[in-house]
Amino acid sequence: MTCPSCGHENPATNRFCGGCGTALARVCPSCAHANAPDHRFCGACGVSLVARPEEKAEVRKVVTIVFADLIGSTALHERLDPESVSRLMDRYHRAVRAPVEAHGGTVVQLLGDGVMCAFGVPHVAEDDAIRAVRAAVAVQDAFREFAREERDIAGNVGLRVAVNTGEVVVSDEYAAGIGDPLNVAARLQQEARDGDVLIGESTQRLVRELVTLEPRGVFALKGRAETVAAYRVVSLDRPAGVAATPFVGREAELRRVLAVCDAAVATRRARLAVILGSPGLGKSRLMAEVARRLGDGATVLTAHCEAAGGATFAPIARALRAHLRIEEGAGGDAVRAAVAAALPRDDATVLGNDAELQGNEAAAPRDAADRSRIADGIAALLAGTPASPEETFFVIRRLLAALAAAQPVVLAIDDLHWAEPLLLDLAEHLIQWSTEVPLLVLAAARPELRETRSSLATPGDLVADVVTLAGLDAGAATRLAANVIGAAELPAAVAGRVLATSEAIRSSSASWCACSSPTARSSARATGGPPASS
Repeated sequence: MTCPSCGHENPATNRFCGGCGTALARVCPSCAHANAPDHRFCGACGVSLVARPEEKAEVRKVVTIVFADLIGSTALHERLDPESVSRLMDRYHRAVRAPVEAHGGTVVQLLGDGVMCAFGVPHVAEDDAIRAVRAAVAVQDAFREFAREERDIAGNVGLRVAVNTGEVVVSDEYAAGIGDPLNVAARLQQEARDGDVLIGESTQRLVRELVTLEPRGVFALKGRAETVAAYRVVSLDRPAGVAATPFVGREAELRRVLAVCDAAVATRRARLAVILGSPGLGKSRLMAEVARRLGDGATVLTAHCEAAGGATFAPIARALRAHLRIEEGAGGDAVRAAVAAALPRDDATVLGNDAELQGNEAAAPRDAADRSRIADGIAALLAGTPASPEETFFVIRRLLAALAAAQPVVLAIDDLHWAEPLLLDLAEHLIQWSTEVPLLVLAAARPELRETRSSLATPGDLVADVVTLAGLDAGAATRLAANVIGAAELPAAVAGRVLATSEAIRSSSASWCACSSPTARSSARATGGPPASS
């Protein structure tokens, strides 16, 4: 066979030219038939022999972008030599990266003095927006510490941060995606002041009931025809006086949870109530209503587990920090002082005699050493460097018991299905070891908790009651929808869609309840098939 490239004569068995290495025949990728080098299609099966460009894997998804920009970087480059600037910028990038990754985000691009991060990449989670906002605030905190430490070198530098949510197209080439939300985030940070976190309107709609915001105005951003409303993050505390959607259709479930709380108070024993349900059925709303009904008659600490995971005890640390009113970044001494102030002083009516103390978990810490142990343990927990699990369990249990000496305590843990195993162990520990304590541990979780920790999702020794939520009935669903839009009643067309959706949810929930029940799973294992729904 003559090589079409160099004219070299090759044996008929050669697939490549012995003179220049050129392929002498095109082998069909489908049937392996040898074709002439100039053939574009296989002579045996018709498959194209021309290499096709690799198709890009593109996915449309909703992401939340965090864009941080360093103020004063131009002056740094002017004053410092390149090596010094490089080292300083590396430390700046690390200061931004750490809180973003701690909240489950991804740093997708370093743009010199700018850092672009994404939440929802590679996996979308329902709490991406709120985690992004919390990360943005943490970035500002970390930057202030960085600026303080590097003041002699960096001088007066600042940081602007913006957060925006929207739909983008993500590919291997563009990890954060392509779309208008990225442009808005980049432009929005230019409108922020030093130390501010600004968020766009789409993000504001997702987090407005979770953090305190203030309007910053409507901006005409460079390159965009439409204006953008911006909001400044005032604090990560829930806004005061926000009117909640009226509680509809869950009175029976509410009575069951409150009954467990009443039993905990009456018997002075820790009790666990668990609310199970698929996403969107109102688990968090039911927990909030429990807290509202209890009012000032109980101390309510609310912890929230995040889909991105994070430090094992972070949800409890955040709950304690909020209750004790300890600011992020507060030093160990300030934390210890806040904990010590929350611990009741020795009192004969509380302490009793030594024999009683052995079985009285609600007794106040007896001496300075005991109080110091609790304060040190909680300070370490809030600093992100908790002691051993056994010691951490002890100080959390004793702090809750001390709070319960004044009035009943409710520890509400939302999205428990996302908790780390040690946090699940802590929940069990509190129920098993909290004696003479009016404590309600109230957990909300998705059905998968039955698989990850069945002891916390099955009524029995640990769990006083499991309240399983189904979809609202037709009447409750339409009342809820009307309340949300502020109408006395729904238009007929809208009511029809709400009823159809409600019925679909009820059917899906009923099917799941049957499939996920212990009896159904046992039956499935026995028959070797899927659990049957009823």
